[in-house]
Amino acid sequence: MANENRIQIDTGTAIFAIALLILAVVGASFTTYLFFRNATPPPPEMKEREELGPTAKIGDFTVNLADEGVVRHYVRTGVVLEVTNQQTLLELGQRDPQIKDAIISVLSSKTTADIRTPEGKAALRQEIADRINAFLNNGRVRRVYFTDFVFQ
Repeated sequence: MANENRIQIDTGTAIFAIALLILAVVGASFTTYLFFRNATPPPPEMKEREELGPTAKIGDFTVNLADEGVVRHYVRTGVVLEVTNQQTLLELGQRDPQIKDAIISVLSSKTTADIRTPEGKAALRQEIADRINAFLNNGRVRRVYFTDFVFQ
């Protein structure tokens, strides 16, 4: 009677079932690989970050823009300069009136359309740096940062 509850499995059927199970696992693994291989983008190449050089807060400026028309527009911005070395920082302190005058002159020559876009702001930064670098003797301005930028 103990033999009545036994299930008899053919050897060929058992091998077929095991092969089918292995095939299903391999197929599922391959499908998962194909699905997730492009899901995570490769990390971007690490490029060397430049260290922030010495900086000087020049100040906040509120200047009328060169827009024509009945309504006058203005820009209010804070300016920080990154320079190449400590000697340039000392020179910035000595040339403070010249630097502020250069920044005010550049800002007041712009229209709202000139400074509205990111490209316009980048050009403004470059023009300010070029204007200040023209009279610096020890080093140069590497970057101009706007800590506040509002125009109306």
